[in-house]
Amino acid sequence: YRRKMEIINQVPFGGGTDMYSGIVVGLEYLQKYCSPEQLPAVIVMTDGMSDGRFRNLERGWESYYQNTGYRIPIYSITFGNADESQLEDVAELTLGDVFDGTSDLWTAFAKAKGNN
Repeated sequence: YRRKMEIINQVPFGGGTDMYSGIVVGLEYLQKYCSPEQLPAVIVMTDGMSDGRFRNLERGWESYYQNTGYRIPIYSITFGNADESQLEDVAELTLGDVFDGTSDLWTAFAKAKGNN
C-alpha cells in the first residue's frame, strides 16, 4: 500500500474536476458488481474543488438506494487545497465522513477504510 500511496501523492492537483460524476460512476460499479454483504463504500480522494453539480450525486445516490435498498457511505479524503464544504455536503447526504489527508494521506486512507 505504501508504494501506491507514493504514486497517489505524485498526482498533480488543482481543482476543476467533476468529483460528483466520478462518485456516481463508482456507485454504478458497486451496484453491478458488489453485494450488500460485502459492506460496500466509496472512498473519494480529492482536493474538493469540484466544478460538477451536487444534484447529479444526489440523483445517483438515490438511484443506488432505490435499486438496492441500501444506503452506501461515501468517505472523502482531502489533499491539496481542499474545499471541505463540498465534501461535508457529500458526507451529510451519504452518512459518510471527511478525513484530512493534507499532511498524512496514508493515515487518512486507513481511517476511511476502517470506518467501513
